[in-house]
Amino acid sequence: MSRDYIPSQEEPFNEWQMNFSAVLAPNIGAWAIPVTAVDALTKQKAEYEKAYAVANKGKINSRTREQVLAKNEATTSYKKSLRAFVMSNLAFNDLVQDPDRLLLGITVRDNIRTKSGVPATVPDLFCEPVSGNRILVTVRQQPNTDGRSKRGKPADADGFQLALSLGVEPAVAAEDCKTKILYKRSPAEIKNLPQDAGKILTVYARWIGMSGQLGQWSQGIEEVVPK
Repeated sequence: MSRDYIPSQEEPFNEWQMNFSAVLAPNIGAWAIPVTAVDALTKQKAEYEKAYAVANKGKINSRTREQVLAKNEATTSYKKSLRAFVMSNLAFNDLVQDPDRLLLGITVRDNIRTKSGVPATVPDLFCEPVSGNRILVTVRQQPNTDGRSKRGKPADADGFQLALSLGVEPAVAAEDCKTKILYKRSPAEIKNLPQDAGKILTVYARWIGMSGQLGQWSQGIEEVVPK
């Protein structure tokens, strides 16, 4: 079922609301729905149906502009009340089963979460030395990766991890880096001490999946810590 269960077009909506009412009426008690809520919705339904009867598209030769406006306003108000009613009394009501929701024509919640996988791509890195012995590390999707222009990280990644090594010689592999830090957003700011100026910072990165899955490490890049 589509995310918006209420039809947008005039005639399908009228048919939908009639079916909704027909299914709801005999089950009000079984579903423990407050009478006051039902009465308020019934009032909205009556106002809508009265306006619809004289100004629906089938009455195009006899309806007036004022009647059409009244019908549109009543429809908008009724739909708003229906959505609120469903959310308050049906969507999370344990007495209402999914087959009941299908009969009502409302959304059936998907209680099965799709398991996220290991990130399939490797990050692209860029380092920028800035004042105060700092280095900004920008982590992006690889060039030509689908969706790169629209988002900084791929759809299967919740964040990224940097592996960092600081010394007089670069680290050969990510596994040789003692410091590993998780980030949600890029760029990441790497702060260094004044006495580290001139040393080599080696950086590797990998995407972290939605459930903490570890992607593959990127190639390392090296940057000299600025003064």
